[in-house]
Amino acid sequence: HLAGGAEVADVGHARADEHFVDLLASHFGQTVAEQAIIHKQKELFDGIALIDDRPVINNADQATWQHVVFDAPYNRDIATDLRLKGWSDPNLANILNLCLGRSKTRL
Repeated sequence: HLAGGAEVADVGHARADEHFVDLLASHFGQTVAEQAIIHKQKELFDGIALIDDRPVINNADQATWQHVVFDAPYNRDIATDLRLKGWSDPNLANILNLCLGRSKTRL
């Protein structure tokens, strides 16, 4: 399980789904991989964090989660204190705790 009992939802692109589920299983275990939600409209799902390499997420202002930038060379110019430098980043728990404190309640 992730920090604080958080669950994982993959709301990315369909063609990457199989790779992403394998990645989740290898880093967080099969249970997390089996619970992944795969959907294009990220803002429809409640959560504390959306981890994505894209610098801008459509409709993020409508979401309850905080955008955590998954580090990549093309997004390093984005200023944020929510940046994950790989799935083994030792700051993952701290980042998720920051997101928990900032996440919004859906009206």
